[in-house]
Amino acid sequence: MLQEDDINQNSCEGRQETSVHNLRPSQCRAFMRRKLAAAFPCIVQGFVREAASGSCAHVKLASELLEPAPRKLAARKGSAQKLLEKLGGETQTHI
Repeated sequence: MLQEDDINQNSCEGRQETSVHNLRPSQCRAFMRRKLAAAFPCIVQGFVREAASGSCAHVKLASELLEPAPRKLAARKGSAQKLLEKLGGETQTHI
Protein backbone atom coordinates (compact mmCIF):
# COMPACT_ATOMS: atom_id res chain seq x y z
CA MET A 1 0.00 0.00 0.00
CA LEU A 2 1.21 3.48 -0.73
CA GLN A 3 2.28 5.60 2.18
CA GLU A 4 1.46 9.30 2.34
CA ASP A 5 5.19 10.10 2.30
CA ASP A 6 5.63 8.20 -0.97
CA ILE A 7 2.86 10.17 -2.64
CA ASN A 8 3.84 13.63 -1.45
CA GLN A 9 7.52 13.51 -2.36
CA ASN A 10 8.44 16.63 -4.25
CA SER A 11 11.53 15.23 -5.91
CA CYS A 12 10.10 16.05 -9.32
CA GLU A 13 9.26 19.63 -8.56
CA GLY A 14 11.86 22.22 -9.28
CA ARG A 15 13.62 20.27 -12.00
CA GLN A 16 15.70 22.53 -14.15
CA GLU A 17 15.20 22.53 -17.87
CA THR A 18 18.28 22.57 -20.00
CA SER A 19 18.50 25.03 -22.82
CA VAL A 20 17.73 23.62 -26.21
CA HIS A 21 19.59 24.60 -29.31
CA ASN A 22 17.71 24.91 -32.57
CA LEU A 23 16.64 21.45 -33.63
CA ARG A 24 16.19 20.26 -37.15
CA PRO A 25 12.74 18.77 -37.82
CA SER A 26 14.27 15.30 -38.03
CA GLN A 27 15.61 15.68 -34.47
CA CYS A 28 12.38 16.83 -32.80
CA ARG A 29 10.77 13.44 -32.28
CA ALA A 30 13.88 11.88 -30.77
CA PHE A 31 14.32 14.90 -28.50
CA MET A 32 10.73 14.67 -27.29
CA ARG A 33 11.02 10.93 -26.65
CA ARG A 34 14.16 11.45 -24.57
CA LYS A 35 12.51 14.22 -22.55
CA LEU A 36 9.38 12.13 -21.90
CA ALA A 37 11.46 9.11 -20.94
CA ALA A 38 13.47 11.19 -18.46
CA ALA A 39 10.33 12.74 -16.96
CA PHE A 40 8.27 9.54 -16.89
CA PRO A 41 8.87 8.75 -13.19
CA CYS A 42 7.65 12.25 -12.29
CA ILE A 43 4.63 11.90 -14.56
CA VAL A 44 3.65 8.62 -12.91
CA GLN A 45 4.23 10.14 -9.48
CA GLY A 46 1.88 12.99 -10.39
CA PHE A 47 -0.81 10.55 -11.54
CA VAL A 48 -0.53 8.60 -8.29
CA ARG A 49 -0.62 11.76 -6.18
CA GLU A 50 -3.74 13.08 -7.92
CA ALA A 51 -5.45 9.68 -7.89
CA ALA A 52 -4.72 9.31 -4.17
CA SER A 53 -6.26 12.72 -3.51
CA GLY A 54 -9.50 11.51 -5.09
CA SER A 55 -9.27 12.63 -8.72
CA CYS A 56 -11.51 10.22 -10.63
CA ALA A 57 -10.12 11.31 -13.98
CA HIS A 58 -6.57 10.42 -12.91
CA VAL A 59 -7.67 7.06 -11.52
CA LYS A 60 -9.50 6.27 -14.77
CA LEU A 61 -6.56 7.29 -16.97
CA ALA A 62 -4.08 5.38 -14.82
CA SER A 63 -6.21 2.23 -14.98
CA GLU A 64 -6.54 2.58 -18.76
CA LEU A 65 -2.77 2.87 -19.08
CA LEU A 66 -2.35 -0.36 -17.13
CA GLU A 67 -4.52 -2.37 -19.54
CA PRO A 68 -2.52 -4.47 -21.98
CA ALA A 69 -2.15 -3.03 -25.46
CA PRO A 70 -4.34 -4.70 -28.09
CA ARG A 71 -2.54 -7.11 -30.35
CA LYS A 72 -1.98 -6.04 -33.90
CA LEU A 73 -3.86 -7.98 -36.51
CA ALA A 74 -1.93 -9.73 -39.24
CA ALA A 75 -1.21 -7.50 -42.19
CA ARG A 76 -3.70 -7.71 -44.99
CA LYS A 77 -2.63 -9.09 -48.32
CA GLY A 78 -1.74 -6.50 -50.88
CA SER A 79 -3.21 -6.39 -54.36
CA ALA A 80 -0.07 -7.91 -55.89
CA GLN A 81 -0.18 -10.84 -53.45
CA LYS A 82 -3.88 -11.42 -54.18
CA LEU A 83 -3.20 -11.37 -57.94
CA LEU A 84 -0.32 -13.84 -57.58
CA GLU A 85 -2.52 -16.20 -55.58
CA LYS A 86 -5.33 -15.84 -58.10
CA LEU A 87 -3.00 -16.54 -61.01
CA GLY A 88 -1.37 -19.37 -59.11
CA GLY A 89 -4.79 -20.88 -58.38
CA GLU A 90 -5.87 -20.59 -62.03
CA THR A 91 -2.73 -22.23 -63.40
CA GLN A 92 -3.18 -25.14 -61.03
CA THR A 93 -6.78 -25.69 -62.14
CA HIS A 94 -5.85 -25.52 -65.84
CA ILE A 95 -3.04 -28.05 -65.67
